[in-house]
Amino acid sequence: PQPNKFTLSELKEKAKILKLVTTGTKAEIIACLMEADPADAWMKNDDEENSQGESNLHGREIDIYRHEKELAERELELARREIAMLRAN
Repeated sequence: PQPNKFTLSELKEKAKILKLVTTGTKAEIIACLMEADPADAWMKNDDEENSQGESNLHGREIDIYRHEKELAERELELARREIAMLRAN
């Protein structure tokens, strides 16, 4: 990941989490982050969190679609019963 892809506010937040100085230019904050964390874990964590968040989001969407399908099937069955009752009368 490239450090320049982060916005200034994102960089300030990452610096705040690491208890670093949050004032200065984008380049200064990047330099401070890189000095404090030479392994660049501060860049990787964001990507991992986003991918996990996306996976969780997709899982929830699938659950919602399944639930909506079940509800639609129940409504269809109720409508069929109602039609059958109306025809019987």
